[in-house]
Amino acid sequence: MMSLLNSRIARVLMGSVWALSMVAVSASTPSRATIERHEDPTISVHGNYAAVRLPISRGVPLWNPTAIEVAPDGTVFIANFHGEIVRLVDRDGDGLEDTAVLFADVRKDGLRLPTSIALRGSEVFVGTASEIRVYEDADRDGVADRSRTFFGAFPSSNHPYDSVYGMTFDPSGQMYFSLSTDSYNPAPASDPQGLRGSLLRVKPDGTGVERIATGLRFAYGMAINEKGELYFSDNKGGGNAFEEINRVVPGGFYGHNPEKFLNHPPAILPTVRIRFGYGMVGLAFNPSTNDFGGTGGDLFVASWGPDFRWERGAISRIRFEPQPDGTLKGEEFRFAHEVPKICDLSFSPQGDLYVAQFGRETSGHLPYHNPEGGVFRIIYAPWHSPPLGKAPHPLIQADATHGQQLFGSLGCTACHSVGGKQEMLGPDLEGIGDMFNEDEILNAIRNPSDGIKSGHEAVEIELADGESVLGRVLRSNEESVVVLQSGTVERSIARSQILTNRMLMTSLMPSGLLDSCSASDVDDLLCYLKVRRAGLWERWQRNAEDRFRNWRFYTSRRNKLLVVGALALGVSLPTLIAGILIHRRSVRARTPAL
Repeated sequence: MMSLLNSRIARVLMGSVWALSMVAVSASTPSRATIERHEDPTISVHGNYAAVRLPISRGVPLWNPTAIEVAPDGTVFIANFHGEIVRLVDRDGDGLEDTAVLFADVRKDGLRLPTSIALRGSEVFVGTASEIRVYEDADRDGVADRSRTFFGAFPSSNHPYDSVYGMTFDPSGQMYFSLSTDSYNPAPASDPQGLRGSLLRVKPDGTGVERIATGLRFAYGMAINEKGELYFSDNKGGGNAFEEINRVVPGGFYGHNPEKFLNHPPAILPTVRIRFGYGMVGLAFNPSTNDFGGTGGDLFVASWGPDFRWERGAISRIRFEPQPDGTLKGEEFRFAHEVPKICDLSFSPQGDLYVAQFGRETSGHLPYHNPEGGVFRIIYAPWHSPPLGKAPHPLIQADATHGQQLFGSLGCTACHSVGGKQEMLGPDLEGIGDMFNEDEILNAIRNPSDGIKSGHEAVEIELADGESVLGRVLRSNEESVVVLQSGTVERSIARSQILTNRMLMTSLMPSGLLDSCSASDVDDLLCYLKVRRAGLWERWQRNAEDRFRNWRFYTSRRNKLLVVGALALGVSLPTLIAGILIHRRSVRARTPAL
């Protein structure tokens, strides 16, 4: 593979920047007062940084931003999952972008669900579910006036997981990108070239597709360092044992869906196993010339967080150091946590880190019903005091041996492994205690349908003979679908026998598994899984939820008196009801997907 350069440098070499006549582009640094006025206090950044939520209140609504890219002149481009491609401008001149201006809309070209953006000169490339399209602003007025298909010779269907990820260019104009796996799609498009689940390269004119690497799952992020090395992110599941960052080795196989890629070489182990994030998404190398608090040259990594945990998400940074044997070792550092549901990031010429926040989605992994999301701009601020670090909650101390026995007797081993290498119906639970605390895991066990991990959705397949098959799609192709029905039991179904299939929004995991367990039994089980004790606030919430879940809480004589007492103290009935509803909704939103 030819030598690659930092994608930001490559874009400068390949074409002219946007014309200076494009007015109101933010390229200045806001004042300290402006930064403090718009800083989001809920975001904790490790170091002297301010996390500013851009006050975008005018123009096109941000509707589930999936990708963000900053041009060499400072123009910020964003792809809405809803379909719009917008650029951000600073109308009031305070140094912060406040307006989203429509640049293009992929829906007008019959396309949907954009998930990636790349820039080359004055062209904006957009990856959608069915093609990569290029938009150009020929008259330099800030709005695209012509477009064309750049590359569309890849398999696609209406499945929500069919996406284009990580588009980036090398200095000769060749594009690299990945196509998400089709292993979870019960009706995938024909893929004789094995393009889905692969990292691909096409020529500058969009022709001549080459398969560079295989065995990718959801390789959302891709970035090139100044040495010309290409890296991508991928996440745990489907043969991937870790949340991971990988360096691209031409011809390499990275572990996912081995049955699709026959005669593949041994799987390449991750370059970095991520510890401080879950659901790896966008990547961005900080240029070595940008100090940004001593992080020049580091790789910044965004993580989505556990599915359906809307307040979760994080940013890590990785510093690579060469080793005596010629390999690279990457050390991960926490950079920001509780950055809710982010999916991409990009450094600007002025040195700030822009972060796209997706927000909530529907249960079918489609755009939310109403506009959601936003943009954070993380600014190095020497005067800003870093937050005090919080000590992690302690591990639950109980009888782990008995907990392991309960893990078997309750039937957990039928669907879950702990550190196992074989694919099972449910996710592997190795390291689950690092992802969720006591309160979150108990909510997930008691309400399994409230949050289902991506790739573990149940499907119902109706066969020609009238049989209905329930399970999880393990892999599929144009001839057959392989379904996991329980534990490791696989069933192969000929596609010619399938009448219909549909994704279910309910979990195959039964509820009530803990009904027969005592409090000490539950502690033993969580101790075996190495779960941390929830804080006092989380435990109060759980106890309150247990009470609110049961209507008898409202109708028992004692609690009627409590409600009357609250009203007597001046709490209005609408406020009391609203508080209960908000609390119940927040607890459901906090339920993780196991």
